[in-house]
Amino acid sequence: MGDDGRLEAASQIVTHTGELGPNRARQEAPHAHMAMPDATGRFVLVNDLSLDRTFVYRLDRAERQLYATSAPGVAQPGDGPRHLAFHPNGRFLYVINELSNTVAAWTWDAETGGMQRIQTISTLPDWYRGINTTAQILVSADGRFVYASNRGHDSIAVFRCDAQTGRLTEVSRHWTLGETPRNFNIDPSGRFMYVAHQNTDNLVVFKIDSATGMLEFTGHTFLSPGQPVCIVFHSEPLAGNSATGNVTFAATQNPVIPGSNGAAQVTLGWNAPGAEEVELRIGAPNGVNMGRDASWGTATTGQWVTDGMTFFLQDVSGGKPLTAANTLATVRVHHRK
Repeated sequence: MGDDGRLEAASQIVTHTGELGPNRARQEAPHAHMAMPDATGRFVLVNDLSLDRTFVYRLDRAERQLYATSAPGVAQPGDGPRHLAFHPNGRFLYVINELSNTVAAWTWDAETGGMQRIQTISTLPDWYRGINTTAQILVSADGRFVYASNRGHDSIAVFRCDAQTGRLTEVSRHWTLGETPRNFNIDPSGRFMYVAHQNTDNLVVFKIDSATGMLEFTGHTFLSPGQPVCIVFHSEPLAGNSATGNVTFAATQNPVIPGSNGAAQVTLGWNAPGAEEVELRIGAPNGVNMGRDASWGTATTGQWVTDGMTFFLQDVSGGKPLTAANTLATVRVHHRK
């Protein structure tokens, strides 16, 4: 991306190749369905529905290139991996398989980009014999529940998640009061789920029980002509966040869930075009130094980030002093109440 926000010419085009899955009606050619970076920004994961693979690429920001790791995540033949979601603890990820109507739980190694499948569980009840394909998958912000949508059965499947093992246990399924719930999202407060139905042009709102993960219809439903297929929430910037010019600086999943010690771990990501070198400082422009780095990158803290802790992105190019005048951006981390 250019300094003015315009997209530049593609620096690389990656084409998947490999053996196609057995469902030749749907797996007729490579089909990269979703691409998502991990929390550190070092890797990009791509689900290929037709090749039954989750490809893992190392992102070289300097060269603007993706380099495939040696071992993609191999799904079961005919699974058709569609979307994926990471657990907040960064140790697990969940892939929803469109063609087999299942969710696969995988371990994730943020150092090597390695993933290992530990479980596959159905999104459908045993008695269901109708047509169905899955669509969206999300993990709750506290990591206790995983949600998956069924198109045909027209439901949201709810699973309890064991944060120690990553394994899922079936909780319930909820009819979504519409046809073909292609996408859903949880609002920033974590209290409500909005479900978009592609075939009935309606959005339905459910209240989430934070103790059980189960859904309750709020009575709110809205017409959305035009086959809604994606819901994205826009939130106002959090207090304490600032940026100059075209600089970006953010903490993932902020507000964050604190651990048992009352503190949290966060990953900070930044992009400061024009700066040759930057430093991450804690609490003040000249506060504790987390390290010096290039003008773009990521850094992950330990589990010591307290509620309200502020990080400063300082321009130190050419020996610039650690003053407020050289602060490129700030991020204040908030704990979720």
